[in-house]
Amino acid sequence: MTNYRLDELRHRFYTPRMTNAQERKAQERQARRRRIQEAARTVFAERGYGGASIELIARAARQSAALEDLRADLVEQLLADDAG
Repeated sequence: MTNYRLDELRHRFYTPRMTNAQERKAQERQARRRRIQEAARTVFAERGYGGASIELIARAARQSAALEDLRADLVEQLLADDAG
């Protein structure tokens, strides 16, 4: 076996996998980044580049995050009611 093949096997079998908590945090970071980007697009579209500010974007992102949390809670309740 060549050294390259051995290195490939070591990497595949000995590289620690992310835990569920790490995967969840990575997904949350990606979701937060998407919320901020979407909020920025909305603020830029409404106010233009010169009228936008980080504060307005942050406010818009938090508002959409709160709505997403509310939606998730409602879906969980509906699913629980249907299962029960």
